[in-house]
Amino acid sequence: METPIGPGVEGRQLTLADFVDVLSAWRPLDLGMPVAPVIDSREAQAGSVFFALAGEHVDGHAYVGDAFSRGAVASVVQHDVPLLGDVDVLDLTAGRCDR
Repeated sequence: METPIGPGVEGRQLTLADFVDVLSAWRPLDLGMPVAPVIDSREAQAGSVFFALAGEHVDGHAYVGDAFSRGAVASVVQHDVPLLGDVDVLDLTAGRCDR
């Protein structure tokens, strides 16, 4: 799963650390695995980052659990989402990471 991060950056894969860095200005050292962004939970697979977008007819927040069950390693959300299991939360509004 190779996802280029921009023009002129050939062969470079987007990592989970890249996402966290862009969203929070903090770059974790232990999140270097390659990832691919998706906005449809049905397209999530191992290594996906699911963006839960609220649309006109459907709210992607209702499908965060589905994306994780299909192998997503992270989800970007705009509000709390009830999840089963143990997950790390990076709360950008509070500027902290709860592990």
